[in-house]
Order: sequence, then C-alpha cells, then structure tokens
Amino acid sequence: MISYIRYYVKSSVREGGSLSNATRPTKTHTGNEPGIREAYALLSTFSLSPRLVLNGDMTERATAIRGIIRILGRYGIDGDSAFRYGFAYESALPVLRSILTPDHKDSLPEQLAIRWQRTFDAHVTPNALDMWVGRFLNWFRNAPMDQLLELQAPDREQWDKLPSFSPMDEDIASPYIWLRDRYLFPTHPEAWNTASLHHEYRYMESGDLNGFSERAILPATLEPNTLNAHIARRAAHSKQDEARRLYENIYYYAIPLLKRGDSDRAAELFEFHLAQHPHDRQARIAYAFCLIPLNPENAEWQLSDMLNIGGRQDPLVVYDLCSCLVLQGSHRRALQIARHYWSEQREHIPRRTVSAHLWDVNNGSPVLMETDDVDACLAAMCARTSERYRQEEDTLFWQGILEELPAQQSTDE
Repeated sequence: MISYIRYYVKSSVREGGSLSNATRPTKTHTGNEPGIREAYALLSTFSLSPRLVLNGDMTERATAIRGIIRILGRYGIDGDSAFRYGFAYESALPVLRSILTPDHKDSLPEQLAIRWQRTFDAHVTPNALDMWVGRFLNWFRNAPMDQLLELQAPDREQWDKLPSFSPMDEDIASPYIWLRDRYLFPTHPEAWNTASLHHEYRYMESGDLNGFSERAILPATLEPNTLNAHIARRAAHSKQDEARRLYENIYYYAIPLLKRGDSDRAAELFEFHLAQHPHDRQARIAYAFCLIPLNPENAEWQLSDMLNIGGRQDPLVVYDLCSCLVLQGSHRRALQIARHYWSEQREHIPRRTVSAHLWDVNNGSPVLMETDDVDACLAAMCARTSERYRQEEDTLFWQGILEELPAQQSTDE
C-alpha cells in the first residue's frame, strides 16, 4: 500500500495534477495502478491516517485522493460520492483525535487542528461527542470537495448552523456504502452496514448492480448461506445493531494497524467508540488488548477490572491479563490466575472455543497472532512460562493439560 501512495503523489506531481493515462484500469492490480479493492483501501488509509505517509502535507493528500477518485471513475463509479458517503465517519476520527489529543504524532497540522478545536467547546461526554460527530457527517456530505480533501474546518457560524443529526438520502448513499463494505471487508459481513447486506443479496439473487457499471462490481466473495445468516441475525437483534456494527467496523480497521505496530492508533479507535458506548464490554477488552504492547501496566488494570469474581470467566480476559503479567515479569501471578481459571472458572462441557487475535509473549515481546481456541493458547503460554521459570508443579500441570487437548487445537506454535 505504501508503494501505491508514493506512486500517486509522484505521478500526480509529474503529470501536473493528473494521473498517468498509460495504464488503463482492470479489475485487479496491474503495473503501478491499483485495482478497485486497492483503491478503496487507499481511500481508507488516507481517511483514517492523513499523516501516515505524506507527513501532514494536506495538499499532497488532496492530490493523491483526487487521483484515486479518478481511478474509481474509470470503473463507472462517481468517486466524489464514493468518498463523501463511504468515508465520512473514517474522516471524523483523525479530526476528533486532533481536537482531543492535539500533541499526538498523528494529529492534523497545527493550523488545521486549531480551527477544528474551535468547533468543539463542550466537555468530553458521550452526548457532546455524538453531537459533534453528527455535525461532522453533515458537513462532510455537503461541503465543497476542496474543503473535504484538505479537511479545512468551516467557520464557527457555519458549524453552528449544521444539525447535530445526520439525515441522509439512503437511496443515494447506501449503494456507495455497499461498495465500500464489499471492498474493504470482502469476507467479513459482520462489519457491513445492514443496507449493504440487502444490496448484496439482490446482487446475488438477480444481478442488481444498483446503477453501477459491470466494471464496478467484482464477483461476490461471500457464500449465499453466510450472507443469509447475517441478514437474519441483524433482523433478530436490530436493537443492538448500531453499537455492534460500529465496534465491528473499528475492529477490522484496528487489526491492520496492530499488524504494522501502530497499537496506539488502534487503541484510539476503541477509545473513541467507548466514549459513545462506555458499557460495551467487548470494546473495553479490545481497548486493553491494544494497550498491551504500549503499556502493559495500564492494560493489566483495565483487564483486572473485568474479571468476574467468583463466576465463569471470559477466556479472552484471562489470556490477555496473564500475557500482561508475563510481560511485566509477574509470572507467578499469571500462572496462579490461569490455574484458578482452568480449575474453577472455566466452562468444561462443552469445551468452549473462541476465535480471537492474541499477543504471543513467549519470546519477551508481543507478536500478534490469530487463533480459534483461546483456552488452548492459554495452556500453551502457561506451559512455556512455567518451564522457563522452573516452576515444576505448574509445568507438570500445564503439560498434562496440553496432552489432553486435541493435537490440532493445542496451538503450541
């Protein structure tokens, strides 16, 4: 992705603000020009992290985004609308970060950040954040494109006239959100907008392209049964949908950040979500998880607060807490908590498996990994930890546990 960004900046300057026409688009990446999925990934990167590659030069950012918009146009997509409707929320995050933490390394350039700070004069509460986000979304969907591309804040008089909710013509917006969802999260329908699931169903059922050209629509990546199951689940749990979809969207944005070592930026995404949904337990666990490489002491405090004293424990909380303790050298306490969980607090029948991302801390520094069995990973970590620190009784206990687990689920990798 970095090479794509550099290509756009260089080629836009070289061509006097326009991308080279030498390479015509196809549906997959060819030459130096990205395919449609890569184009959406680039828009997501520029929206979430304006300073990631371009060192805060908002003019270069604008030039690069215009280039990507032109690429989308070659697929028959109105690139301006794709950006306005598909990336309004993502664009709000770096702006809000600049308001709340102006000294952060990824804040907007000072001159821009100061203007945006003037739009937020309330105490930081969930209601104030909701109001600000609603106004921002309204502004983003209606402001001149030049202002959007360089994230130039409106003056205070204009800002105060914006409604604090975001009415939107769904017939216009939802097709563009559908494209964003299917190209950013092709195999993760849980992160899709509900309307996007419905659009995908109509596309699979009858070939409905939502007014786009055939060039704009890559073949479906979801199985029909999977899609139908998610549509049914949304209908059955509609009241929890909004907060859950917000969390799932943030989760799938956060994982690539964690993979490239940007744990602080990933933590900020969940911090933003928790400001609006402070009782979201999953988001609290995810926030603490992001803190583990940065500040295991703080992560330990967050996770300890979520232990269910005397009851069944969430294996993810137990694993994350023990990994914090191992990183801090508190291996005895980690083994004590894990053994108590395994002997007294774990659900035994049926044995529970939980799919998750975890930190492998066995070599002294956290390495991101993915597993479908958190319990088995906990047993493997404790076996290695007890052996390393010559805790013979614990070593025998955990090695016995690993022998009892199915070989394919021990995840002792």
